[in-house]
Amino acid sequence: ADGLIQSDPISFLQSPPSPLANSGAMTTTTPDVAAKLPVVMKQKVVPDNIRSMLAGVASGWGKVAAGHPFDTVKVRLQVDGNASFGGPLDCLTQTLRQEGLRGLYKGATPPLIGLGFVDMVMVSSYNWFKRQLGDESNGPLEWWQYGLAGLGAGVICSLVVSPVEQVQMRLQLQYRGSTTTKYRGPLDCARQLYRNNGIKGFYNGYSGTLAFRSLMSLYFGSFEAFKIAFGRGGMASLPGPLRNFLAGGAAATAFWSMAFPVDAIKNRLVTQPDKKEDRKYKGFLDCVKKIYAKDGWSGFYRGFVPSILRSFPANGTAFLGIHMVLDKLP
Repeated sequence: ADGLIQSDPISFLQSPPSPLANSGAMTTTTPDVAAKLPVVMKQKVVPDNIRSMLAGVASGWGKVAAGHPFDTVKVRLQVDGNASFGGPLDCLTQTLRQEGLRGLYKGATPPLIGLGFVDMVMVSSYNWFKRQLGDESNGPLEWWQYGLAGLGAGVICSLVVSPVEQVQMRLQLQYRGSTTTKYRGPLDCARQLYRNNGIKGFYNGYSGTLAFRSLMSLYFGSFEAFKIAFGRGGMASLPGPLRNFLAGGAAATAFWSMAFPVDAIKNRLVTQPDKKEDRKYKGFLDCVKKIYAKDGWSGFYRGFVPSILRSFPANGTAFLGIHMVLDKLP
């Protein structure tokens, strides 16, 4: 059983298999005889690596379906702020009135395609780092080990997610009609990025992306803490997938409460013009100084409400999607 758990990159999300569920012979033998019989594990038809890949796709798609409208409102408030909107509700109302429901899903294609891969990389990397840092078969790791594993996973994930966010956020900011419609779609946006800056164009503002993704240490550390807490007391009787939904949602809420200012800086850096001479910010610290000089501390928290509202359902749905795939695949 230990070998099967360790070989699955996202097995830390699953409850341990029940011997009774995997061995029909035990249901017709006496307890004494059953105790002497070897546990026969149900043979998996789909290989573990394929299961993990499909679960990662489900996780990414769940986040987009449940969270992208919130993310669109958040990005528009962070980048444009008071110049166009009176707040989250006003941004939502204007978007629906001028662009309809489709306006809330602008820029959804890149994360829909990319987040499955991104989540697969992130979770697999996190589990790999955990195995290097300790053996969970003897009990939970120390809090700093979970945090360090999350840090490593975040750094690796930043390399994958940066190109996706470059396209996604540029499309999200096309909301005022033809005067600001610079890109005809995801492929056209990608072509323009490459034409103007080559491969480097997909890593504009990478310092912000790296800083933000490094804070995955907070996310995974919180998830492990909530997972352990929800496995005790009265909540231990809840189904495993539901506990992981709650743990993932709670961890995301805690994470965004602490990491949101870094996300605000990252988004401003990422969405700067392609050409260097047109850019407003020289780098991460310059962006911090200019945001504070213009708007004070409130400048770092524009779009905070939709982000917090998004965090629980989006991440809870992601973990639920993972369990649905793992449970349903033969």
